[in-house]
Amino acid sequence: MTTKIRDEFTISRKHIEAALKIKETFVRSDVQLNLDNPKAKGRRLTAVEVVCIFGPLALQTALDRGAFIIQNRSNASSDTIRLKMDKLGLSSEFLCDKLEISDADFQKYMSGAAYFPIRKLEAACAILGIEDAKISAYGNAIPDSQVRLRYYDERRGDVKLFDQSLVEKISEQSWKIGKIEYLNALISALAVNNIEAVRGEKYIDSVYVTPNNERPTVAKGKEIAISLRRALELKKINKKAIRVTDALSQVGADCFADNMEEPYCGMTLISAWSGKRVVVTNTRGENSRQSVRRFTLAHELAHAASDPEDKFVVVKVGGTAGKTAGSVGVKGSRDLPELRANSFAANFLAPDDEVVASIEGRPNENAIDVVCDDFAISRSAAKWRLVSLGKISSDSAVGQDSLFKPQNVDINENASTLDDRLRKSLIAARERGLIHSDTVASVLSTTELLAKK
Repeated sequence: MTTKIRDEFTISRKHIEAALKIKETFVRSDVQLNLDNPKAKGRRLTAVEVVCIFGPLALQTALDRGAFIIQNRSNASSDTIRLKMDKLGLSSEFLCDKLEISDADFQKYMSGAAYFPIRKLEAACAILGIEDAKISAYGNAIPDSQVRLRYYDERRGDVKLFDQSLVEKISEQSWKIGKIEYLNALISALAVNNIEAVRGEKYIDSVYVTPNNERPTVAKGKEIAISLRRALELKKINKKAIRVTDALSQVGADCFADNMEEPYCGMTLISAWSGKRVVVTNTRGENSRQSVRRFTLAHELAHAASDPEDKFVVVKVGGTAGKTAGSVGVKGSRDLPELRANSFAANFLAPDDEVVASIEGRPNENAIDVVCDDFAISRSAAKWRLVSLGKISSDSAVGQDSLFKPQNVDINENASTLDDRLRKSLIAARERGLIHSDTVASVLSTTELLAKK
């Protein structure tokens, strides 16, 4: 989701500091927020959590009146869940199995005849990639709750959905990213609802070419790569190879590493919580090789820095035959935004003038090896750059990727997973009294549930 939890209020440092002085505990159910009492059911929250999830007015009302209504209709949560299930193509049987509830109980919750138990509701949100605070913050279904997972079918000329397991994995990661951002915002005492989606909108470029018009797509990717390299201050991991993570940071995109299915290289998400663009890269499979991972990061940089909002929706994954575009050759994907991102990645990592200078400086060595070593890219990417510059023929042998690995890698094999980051953020927030221990238990139990699948 790109909409914020509540546009009508702004949370400032003074609200958080004031809430830290309030020692009362609050109970969040799906129906209302009220002061803790022995009979109350739901998840317990600190005053800071109340402010950051529901706003300063909610905290003040709960203190003055003993309760704050956070949902207007009995089935608002059900409507939101149903909408997201329809968008993802997930069945009620699937969700019942994951939540370990009967179909009869599920139908009661979805019809409004009974309220969702709070922990089951939070688990459902995690499985569907919904930020659970939005369930109760809105009195109606979340608007525009779409997920676009696609690859190009050359026989039909259209797009198809990826399989359910990939949809589920991406939804889970979106939920975890949202939780991490929320916790880190609490720890930093930031104005949590004033986070920009991407810094520097000068990078946004809405130009997309029409189908069957391939060359302009490749040319556009190169043009954006040249422009972005000029605009950013890029550090290097060796004499010529740049650090892609620095570029992602400069355009306002967070970057995570995680263990995913092996054919999968990376994705760019729009966070369900803050609206920021977030890049997640795999640490397994093809992406365990640094040269491939660098290409994946640069490919996702193209999406994070240049894809317009209306082309992005919530999750955007492309490629062919169920793979993301970073795991196939530059000309392997016929999905035009992915072709454009691949062209961007190759030119961003290894620009024309530097490639030419490298091979001219080492005239007695194999050109592909030279480009691989100087720019820390794969042999296939190096070959594509040299072919496009007319320096070698297209039928030149590619062979295996270079074993060259700079010591200062962009994301190394020991990069923390989303689960690691989530646990650290939970502990830090709890130690500072920002969240209730009940919140820690709830998030950890949901994470464990997700890990069982």
